[in-house]
Amino acid sequence: DYLYDARALATLSGKKLNKKRNHVNRFEADNPGYTFEPMTAAMIPDVRKFFEATHLPLSKPALAIFEREQVMRVLDNFEAFGFEGAVLSTPADGIVAFTLGEVKGDTLYTHIEKMNHQVNGAGETVNKRFAMMMTERHPEVRYINREDDSGDPGLRYAKESYHPLEMLDKYNVVF
Repeated sequence: DYLYDARALATLSGKKLNKKRNHVNRFEADNPGYTFEPMTAAMIPDVRKFFEATHLPLSKPALAIFEREQVMRVLDNFEAFGFEGAVLSTPADGIVAFTLGEVKGDTLYTHIEKMNHQVNGAGETVNKRFAMMMTERHPEVRYINREDDSGDPGLRYAKESYHPLEMLDKYNVVF
């Protein structure tokens, strides 16, 4: 798992995150009138449509099928899971990204983050804005765990580009 400083992701301050900050600034300049709002149950049908239309499989097809099914299961049972989420939309494209996570102790676990890769800066913007929203709602949050990269090289590169504080080891226990 990739563990980050929550304040760093919420502000993207510092030289290390300059490129990410530039992507957010570009997104904001290219999309005046964009909205970022907490996800509600009423938004789920539109979020599902967005995910179905833009879902790109990972480099491992079997894993991609499983991941898609799990995202749909979470969306179908949004209220039961108790996750907090957010939706990023633009006037021209509608929903361009969404994310879901939960706070446990001093850590925000970002379980799902999906974006339209054709919209420049959508991923960086939803990441930053969600970190901002969640650290404001939950001042106790010091860390953000963006979970693992599922062995996908592109996802690994993206997660490493945010300069994690630490890479947490994960283990599978078989009885």
